[in-house]
Amino acid sequence: MRGSIGVLRGAGHRYVEGWLTRRSGNGGADFVGRLDLGGGRGLAGTSLVVLGQAKCVKPDTLITAEQIARVVARLRRGWIGVYVTTGAYSESAQSEMVEDQ
Repeated sequence: MRGSIGVLRGAGHRYVEGWLTRRSGNGGADFVGRLDLGGGRGLAGTSLVVLGQAKCVKPDTLITAEQIARVVARLRRGWIGVYVTTGAYSESAQSEMVEDQ
């Protein structure tokens, strides 16, 4: 998310780095952070927990819908999920993301 931090600040939002989880037994999350939205110039704002999964795989490896679903299953109300990979998303994984919003 570091690359997008400047973009978020320019829009009146900010990403706050939380922590990285341990390599094993992380329950499907590799990092946790917080996204602060709005709240500038007298406006009400809100914060969202960001639960992220990162997979370093071969570029031609396809991420499946089941892998995405594991992260989604960990989300609670008011949280958003981020899935970062060096591979590609299968058609079913892309459909899953669109359907789950």
